[in-house]
Amino acid sequence: MDAYIGHALTVVETLEGHEDYFYGNYVVLQWETVGSCLPQKQMHDNHYFTPTGKVKEGCEGFGGNVSKLPRDEEILNQAKKKLGMLQMDIALVV
Repeated sequence: MDAYIGHALTVVETLEGHEDYFYGNYVVLQWETVGSCLPQKQMHDNHYFTPTGKVKEGCEGFGGNVSKLPRDEEILNQAKKKLGMLQMDIALVV
């Protein structure tokens, strides 16, 4: 999960068998640029959020769907869900 970043992905050439993969991500972008492109088999099932609800496509696409920015509460709930904390009661004891 990435929130309020400029772009989601930057990759460089890699050795065969050590390729980058980018999938299953929840990405809140400040702009419409995803970043580097990967082949579709390596970049898929991502959820992007931008102020306009659009991304600038390039290469074979951006490997997911895109929507307008969610509320901060929804972003925090997604982070809690990823961490397995959504149903936990958390208390601060001083």
